[in-house]
Amino acid sequence: MNKIVSFKYMYPASLDRMSKEAYSVGELLPIGISWECNGTVYSKKNENGGLCATLLEYGNVIGIVESPYMGSFNPAYILDGTNQIIWNVTNLFIAAYGKKYYGGIKLHFIDVINENETLCFIINIANCDFRFSVNIKTGEIGRLIETR
Repeated sequence: MNKIVSFKYMYPASLDRMSKEAYSVGELLPIGISWECNGTVYSKKNENGGLCATLLEYGNVIGIVESPYMGSFNPAYILDGTNQIIWNVTNLFIAAYGKKYYGGIKLHFIDVINENETLCFIINIANCDFRFSVNIKTGEIGRLIETR
């Protein structure tokens, strides 16, 4: 079984967590993650814009949103333990809701969370935040729930 272990966040070396200097939320984001699966160490990095990532232990997958605070269209996806994209959440969203929300409207992914062992992605559409789940087995997108 492809069990993910030793899941860790990587932060910029220049980030002094004890400094009194104020950092923006974007500057405090991890720039990468690393984990081990079947004895092999894997990593995923995004040094320009950081990333949000969460491990879903039940499904043994990792949800990732790259560059969540850059304010432009950005990738969101789900990885398996061997660093393979199993679901491109950006494409799933456009396929499910594209006609209604994608045509000419500014949208971008801002977070991914583990909500009761379900991966939920947070997306900003025309300056309003929504949450939706993704079924990690089928790739089915849940309904949009306004969060703000």
